[in-house]
Amino acid sequence: MLGSHPKLTDYAEIFLHGLPGLRRLAAKCHGNEFLTEEGSAHARSFLEKTKDLPDGAHYEEFWEPAVDMMSHFTNGNEKAVGFKWMMNQGLDNKVDEAIDYFNENNFKVVILDRQNLLRQCISGFQLRATGEAHIMAGHENDENTEETFHQKLNITARNFRTYFKNRVRYHQWYDKIEAEINPGFVTRVTYSELSDDPVSVVKRLHKFFGLDSVEIETGGLVKSHVGPVSDFVEDWENVRAELLKTEYADAVKHWEDDSFASTDTRSTSAAAHVFIPEHYSYITMNENANLTQAEDPMWNLLTNACA
Repeated sequence: MLGSHPKLTDYAEIFLHGLPGLRRLAAKCHGNEFLTEEGSAHARSFLEKTKDLPDGAHYEEFWEPAVDMMSHFTNGNEKAVGFKWMMNQGLDNKVDEAIDYFNENNFKVVILDRQNLLRQCISGFQLRATGEAHIMAGHENDENTEETFHQKLNITARNFRTYFKNRVRYHQWYDKIEAEINPGFVTRVTYSELSDDPVSVVKRLHKFFGLDSVEIETGGLVKSHVGPVSDFVEDWENVRAELLKTEYADAVKHWEDDSFASTDTRSTSAAAHVFIPEHYSYITMNENANLTQAEDPMWNLLTNACA
């Protein structure tokens, strides 16, 4: 929805395509009319800085030239150009370096938090199983959508515990980002705010980015698993019994309540957005990659534009 602004472009999950995908994009677009002269220079710089890396290089090895290139990926018509940097795409091991880079380049950061880790975990498993997230565009009375929303998932107590532990660690990193980013260049959005009133949240973020106010189209967003957890997790009674023996017992009881997802205001990290006004760019950081390359419309648009 951030990309609903005519002066903002969101390139989604750039690291999803790995080093080969970014190289193809840089090679196709540098010198192309799609990019400004400065943008072309950064694309060439990316190719030069990564020329000795193998195609299978990990994100941690090329994150900075990639972020640098994509933060300048514009034809000059936008006031904000952005993309996602998922936590499991190298950010988890580069938080300190990333903070320094953001501050040196005047990034603005928006952190999207969610505390209901139980339902967030279900969303993650649902995403991998069906390609649909917890909040998605659709219609509640659509027969195919309804079937997708209510598919039961095989999530064990061990799966849940591992997920909870990882998200607590991510939350600590987002707290660090919030504390160490330049004053006035970071803000938080809770999952409950976004799900309850997405239009107000997006308008607030557009203002934070220095953009004029525009009409926001939500695309008919609906929650994909409203109702008891037992509707979405196989053998939930036994899984729950195991979780109640763990350190997460009280939290699980609280997270089961569906109303908690829409009323709580202190959430655990799910995402963060970053914006660089001087260089017309922002970044989105999430926890896990969401799309396959074939499902990424913005990436397809980019490669077609530079063809």
